[in-house]
Amino acid sequence: MNRLCVFLLVSVLLFGCSSDDDPLTNNPNSGEVVDEKENTLLTISRGSNFSIRFNEEIKDLSLEVVITDEDGTILTRNNVETNTEIKLMAKYDTNKPYHLHFVLRYLESDTEPEFRYENVVKYYVQTFLNVSNRTYFYDLDIDQDKAEGTAELKFNNVPFDFLNASQSTSFGSSTSLELPIVDNKLNFDVKVKQVGETTVYAYAENTKAGFEELRYTRQELSNGELVTLDYNTLPKAKLIKIDFPDVSLSNSDFRRFSSSLSGFDLSESSTFFRFDSSLVFPGGELSKEFFVPENIFEKYSFFGTSVFDSNITSTRNFYNNIDEIPKTYVPSTLNASISNNSFLNYQATVTGDYDYFSFAASYSDGETVLADTKRFSWVIFDSATPSISIVLKDLISEFIREEDDFNITASDLGTPQLTIYKSSEINDKNDFIDMAIDRNRSKNLRNIPYERWLSIDRGSKSSFTIENDIYEMQLLSKDDYAY
Repeated sequence: MNRLCVFLLVSVLLFGCSSDDDPLTNNPNSGEVVDEKENTLLTISRGSNFSIRFNEEIKDLSLEVVITDEDGTILTRNNVETNTEIKLMAKYDTNKPYHLHFVLRYLESDTEPEFRYENVVKYYVQTFLNVSNRTYFYDLDIDQDKAEGTAELKFNNVPFDFLNASQSTSFGSSTSLELPIVDNKLNFDVKVKQVGETTVYAYAENTKAGFEELRYTRQELSNGELVTLDYNTLPKAKLIKIDFPDVSLSNSDFRRFSSSLSGFDLSESSTFFRFDSSLVFPGGELSKEFFVPENIFEKYSFFGTSVFDSNITSTRNFYNNIDEIPKTYVPSTLNASISNNSFLNYQATVTGDYDYFSFAASYSDGETVLADTKRFSWVIFDSATPSISIVLKDLISEFIREEDDFNITASDLGTPQLTIYKSSEINDKNDFIDMAIDRNRSKNLRNIPYERWLSIDRGSKSSFTIENDIYEMQLLSKDDYAY
């Protein structure tokens, strides 16, 4: 009887304090006893979502978290499933630096005829240097409704022979230049949700000299719905003029400005509807007029880019109304000089105050993007320092599954690309990390004002791959790479 009591008491002590809601803990080395309180390095909480915007089809997606010490030695690693929280532990002096790596792997396909490819094995690695013991929430995109329905929007009584026409929804946009107008009618075939309403923005622009105008509408359309509007009753967009400085006078490497005006609603702060854009070249007209629709957006965004031979500077700012948009564009003054472009021993010096940096490199096995069967991208993030000097261990073989048969090292990666960020909206390093790993955060790197400096290698296919991955993984808006 006494033995039975002892057994029951031990059972309660061992199992009575656990529950299904407790975070999982990893076992970095079977047979090694790790004290949870003293040896927890950090906690990962993963959300329920597993979509990636701009991708047609994703499958076999997995997320592994790896923690290394300052020399690149792996301290612990574990796979993290959706709706799971896991503590990562190791016997390690937590007063020393350690780094956090998210290794996202999936198969990607695109069924569009002009971009068709199937089952490309893709790795996207985010490395955050010198992290601390806290909970990091990681989440991919919410699975968006598919545009399985159609609606029709018509403009009648159009008094012009040709128009530029565009329509946008959360599913995408289409633009037709010099579209012939037949029987004074302009028709839009719009992809919408199968069930429920879809917000649609449509405009028609006349560019005939002396008759320039842009008229627009915002409609909530349902599947199968037909809406007919009289063109002449549509509101006209307001015309604003923005001047650009002559940067070529002080920098012979300057090539052009590109800029765009967009509108968005606060409830959809990650979905921008671009309604006008421009290019300004040195030696040409240094001012541009923009048509800006009024009273259909809650806020406006102006994105400006200065393109040089080896780098790009960009700014994005937000305004409550059209009158707040400055009449003169002020480019970013951020600058950097790269002294060692080796990914494993990267060195650069930054001019100007900034907050955070990243540098990235990628590999793909095809001669062109459409010929790829394997892609690998690795992005390193850290806080600002005037002199960037990062020494890394080649961990690619540790990140990639053996059965994927990549057989590459860091020397196979293309030219690294350095990006410098500055934003008054980023509170601290934790805020920056959270914006990079949680795709559904209300404040993220797509909807805050910022300045950015970006190095480019125009002859490198890997530069395109990096840029594609960065906007695809939602670090920035896709518009931000339209240079």
